[in-house]
Amino acid sequence: MKRIMVAVPCREQMDVETVKCLQKLEKDMRLRKDLEVDVEFLVGTIIHDMRHKLAERAIENNYDYVLWVDSDMIFDSDVLVDLLNDDKDIVTAVCFMRKAPYDPCIYSKMRMGLGTDENEIEKYHDYPRDNGLFEVEACGFAMILMKTKVLKQLLDTSGHIFFPVKTPNLALGEDLSFCIRARRQGFRIWCDPKPKIGHIGKMFVDANSYWTMKEMTK
Repeated sequence: MKRIMVAVPCREQMDVETVKCLQKLEKDMRLRKDLEVDVEFLVGTIIHDMRHKLAERAIENNYDYVLWVDSDMIFDSDVLVDLLNDDKDIVTAVCFMRKAPYDPCIYSKMRMGLGTDENEIEKYHDYPRDNGLFEVEACGFAMILMKTKVLKQLLDTSGHIFFPVKTPNLALGEDLSFCIRARRQGFRIWCDPKPKIGHIGKMFVDANSYWTMKEMTK
């Protein structure tokens, strides 16, 4: 049996639609004999500290995987099975910014502080839209599954793995900072465009929103 902790850090009130999605995820996964799924919330103000504590909780309680879910996402319950079936150490769904032009939160290049490519950062705007996996160099943490062994290895070797990476001119979020550290340890980051994920704002933002806006702004 695979044990999965769904980790939800919260800085503000959660949207009711996200709560409904989490409830359905737990309910549907109870029907399966091969998965044990527990949703863990942590409320605070410093996001990198919340993620650090949730990672420690997953390791201490011997979970096999952590599914990170932001507190303002909508999704179908089968997203977990889709990402598990990809069988990768780290795999994300494609999530989007909730404001126009709805950029995808995935990066084809994230070389900040890595060798000669320092500060080379590019979003993955024209990502493959079929159902095949593709590799990214960094991503947000709105909907990302990783094996707990990844967290353990990074915590053992890098300390506070979510602390923001900074240069004199730029500071990254805790999610992108984690991706840089994971890649330094030899982990690859994959993206699965199959799951349908929405980011809650004044409207639901999904893949159709992004590609429609992209066509309009050519």
